[in-house]
Amino acid sequence: MLVVLDRASAFEFSSQREGRHAVNFVFVLSLLTVILAVLSVFIEIPIVSNYAFWFAVGAYVMLAGTK
Repeated sequence: MLVVLDRASAFEFSSQREGRHAVNFVFVLSLLTVILAVLSVFIEIPIVSNYAFWFAVGAYVMLAGTK
C-alpha cells in the first residue's frame, strides 16, 4: 500500500516524531511587539511611547498576515 503525503504533512509528522515543536516566529514577534506597545503607555520608551498605537496596529497586521 502506497501512501502519498504532501510536504507540509510530512514535515509536521517528522517534527512530531522527533519531539520538536515548531514555533511560529511571526506570531512570537507580533506578541512581543504588542506587549512592548502596551508597556510603553505606562513606561517611557523613547521611540515606542510616541507611536504605541501604531506599534500595536503593526503587530496586528503581522499577525493577520500569517496563516
